Amino acid sequence: MSDWVDVSDDTHLIDEALKLNFIGSNGPYSIMLDTTAQDWISVHFGNKFRRWPIHTKAKSVAGYRLSGMADWTPEILGEACWFELKIIPRSSITYWADRKIYRTDISL
Repeated sequence: MSDWVDVSDDTHLIDEALKLNFIGSNGPYSIMLDTTAQDWISVHFGNKFRRWPIHTKAKSVAGYRLSGMADWTPEILGEACWFELKIIPRSSITYWADRKIYRTDISL
């Protein structure tokens, strides 16, 4: 794919609100990114939501990559995991724990 370049935590990457829809092992969920909140992602499932903090940011010619800690959310994950969200033409989010990939979901 593309070469990723890490950027500082305070870099403003999201220029417009963005909603990405996914299907996980327990059903649909959405990830929303807001121009005013560049340090977390909002994860919506059913009528609930959680905020997961972003710890690292990177960019490439193809798009952006945000990584952080996905709190235990039984509706989406069976355990707390790290996440890597790639905002590219075919966005994806990969969850991993203990140096092993738990699951990768591709946006709809």
